[in-house]
Amino acid sequence: MITATKKEKIIAALRTLKIDRSFVVRMLDDPGGAVLVKAIVDLAHEFNLIVVAEGVEQPEMLEQLQALGCDVAQGFHWSEPVPANEVQEVLERVCVARSDSASRVPSAT
Repeated sequence: MITATKKEKIIAALRTLKIDRSFVVRMLDDPGGAVLVKAIVDLAHEFNLIVVAEGVEQPEMLEQLQALGCDVAQGFHWSEPVPANEVQEVLERVCVARSDSASRVPSAT
C-alpha cells in the first residue's frame, strides 16, 4: 500500500529533474559544461519539469545557474549537513540571508 506521504514524494519526483553535482561543478571551468547544463534545463522546462541543481558550493555557481534558468539549487553554499535538531536554526539563517540578497534560485532541502 502506498501512503499519502509516499504518493506525494512519487508525484514530486515525477515533476522534477535533478542535475547531478558532477555537471554543476564543471560549469565554471568548462564552457562545454555550462552549455550542457543549459541544454538540460531547457529540455526539462519543455516537459514542464522543475530543475534542481545539486552541489552548489560557490556564489558563482548560483549566479550561473540563475542565468541558465535553473529553478532550484541545493548544496553547501547554504549549509553543510546538520543534525535534525539544528535544521530550524539553519533554515532561519538561510531565509534571512536570502532576503538580504538578490538570489532568485531558492534552496531545496
